[in-house]
Amino acid sequence: MNASDFAKYLQRMIAITDTGLTFTKDPFDRERYEDLRSLLSEMLNQGLDIDAEEVAEALKPTSAYATSLMDICAWIVEDEKSV
Repeated sequence: MNASDFAKYLQRMIAITDTGLTFTKDPFDRERYEDLRSLLSEMLNQGLDIDAEEVAEALKPTSAYATSLMDICAWIVEDEKSV
């Protein structure tokens, strides 16, 4: 596995922990997600030789669902009628 693939897997796991930390109400689940974040931090530091500050920034929790935050709108006109 190359560094790019490794980083993609870690990015997906970070998204899972973000979502878990955002929505969990169970303190035990929160602890598990925080432990997973700690492990991901160690993996990033060792596996990709990235500066510790960059790792901390990448693992900073978000308050949003871990998906793209974009909106798409459309206005469709068919035979002079708006749909």
